[in-house]
Amino acid sequence: MRFAVLPLALMASAVGAKEPLFDVPLDCTLGQDCYINDYFDRDAGEGAVLDYACNDVTRDNHRGVDFALLNLQQMRDGVDVIAMAPGTVRGIRDGLPDIANTDPNAPNTAGQECGNGVAIDHGGGWITQYCHLKKDSISVAEGQRVAMGAVLGEVGLSGATNYPHVHLSLFKDRQRVDPFNPDMTAQCNLSSENDLWLRDIPYQPGGFVRIGLAGVPPVFADVRDDLDATPIIPANAPAMVAWAHGYTVKTGDVVWAEIIGPDGPFWSGQTTLERDRKFASLNYMGRRRRDDLWAEGTYTATMRLIRNGTVIEEKTVTTIVGPPDP
Repeated sequence: MRFAVLPLALMASAVGAKEPLFDVPLDCTLGQDCYINDYFDRDAGEGAVLDYACNDVTRDNHRGVDFALLNLQQMRDGVDVIAMAPGTVRGIRDGLPDIANTDPNAPNTAGQECGNGVAIDHGGGWITQYCHLKKDSISVAEGQRVAMGAVLGEVGLSGATNYPHVHLSLFKDRQRVDPFNPDMTAQCNLSSENDLWLRDIPYQPGGFVRIGLAGVPPVFADVRDDLDATPIIPANAPAMVAWAHGYTVKTGDVVWAEIIGPDGPFWSGQTTLERDRKFASLNYMGRRRRDDLWAEGTYTATMRLIRNGTVIEEKTVTTIVGPPDP
């Protein structure tokens, strides 16, 4: 099927009008079951990056906003991609496989970096483009009128990507626009009055994708795939650890954790991160079991990501320790 391939080399330019306003492109709750992994890079030079808050939560020449899922199982279960505003479907592409481009069996995506996608014309020169959709999930046709919130397809892993997300590109008169900073001003930490979003979307300079409790130290491949964040842990489990899958963590960041058990404080500690990590940050902390069984009951873990003395993310999970395994 045909797809409107929009010119990737176009640079962002200032726009004066704020209309139309746009909603988020995924049927999810930001900060709970999805998150923004990369903002628009407004630095036009090579090598340097600069998001709208004058930080580096982006990649070089990243001319869009990435709305990411928490893990691969969430993608397999299905998360809808939705129209950000009313419009007419300008083009689609479907049929490309859902496979990470780091996989040795991944196809060549040259010229199809967007993967499966949809482009919508909202009138007045405004176009949105949604990339990396799941194979065979696109549910609209070229020329179809859609309302804000209409389902376009599902989040996938097609094209040039290695994690499930939607790359959202916004165009005004064929020029790429940052929806968080459409005027491309030099200001930092702009308020929501300056953006094109229908709702308030707080800026997040990094944080936790998920946290969880486990009876053994986790493996990142399992965390990325479908590891249960709150399993029932047997009382004879070899350990009790709190784990965090982080994104955009920095050298010097502190990961702090506290576990409260059925009898009160169980364990607390922290670690200082030794290098920047964009995607694959996994930290776990806790206790190994000696001779006694863990007390059965409710355990709660709280974890914080602290940067330069400021807590930038805090999450809490609760699980149950049950009878020992045979």
